[in-house]
Amino acid sequence: MSRARHPLYWSLLTLALLLAAAGRVGALDLDSILASSPYPPADRASIRSLFTEFHAMHIPAEILLPRLAEGAAKRIPLARIEAVLREDARFLERARAALASAPEGSALIADQAAWALTATLLETGASVSDISALAIASRGESRPYRMGGVLYASLMAWGLSRERALKVTRSALRSSLPPEQLPGIVNLFEQGRHMAIPPDRLAGRLIDVLPSVRNIEDLRRAVLY
Repeated sequence: MSRARHPLYWSLLTLALLLAAAGRVGALDLDSILASSPYPPADRASIRSLFTEFHAMHIPAEILLPRLAEGAAKRIPLARIEAVLREDARFLERARAALASAPEGSALIADQAAWALTATLLETGASVSDISALAIASRGESRPYRMGGVLYASLMAWGLSRERALKVTRSALRSSLPPEQLPGIVNLFEQGRHMAIPPDRLAGRLIDVLPSVRNIEDLRRAVLY
């Protein structure tokens, strides 16, 4: 339940959110989580009241239930769970506002995985202008936006600045690479490390080469050899 996590953790969490978008989160519901939780009736009532607040804020419970389930399974004290859930809700509100202000962002709000991803990116240091740039580069399409967001967060985990990570991600989103191949670009940094290619230098190569490649194998050959 810790708030201080490395951006790479959030990249992995985002991958889980992509799976959740296929419907797996629907298996969670507040009643079943509370029924199997260690919390006494008064604490359960407090949690229900909190989710009533989230409903009034137009934040879907489905986005926050995995966090509650995690805390309950670990027997985290109620006060700590509530604090974390409120913080998550705050970032979800910020994410909704950021997407609403983006030229291509309105369609992304309807995608819960894209919305949750945006909150994650903001929490790890992305700016509202970064979110807008990602939405524009993905043309407001959910799958490219989500895959681009995974790439963006992972590049920052490799030590690239926000600006550099955004440039690479925008180049990737505008390229001919299929969206599902975008997170694979991160593997090139691992290979580059073994070849003593500094991440920033590799990022520059990617920005130059991405417009002219059609798949990840072509990209690998172009930037590593």
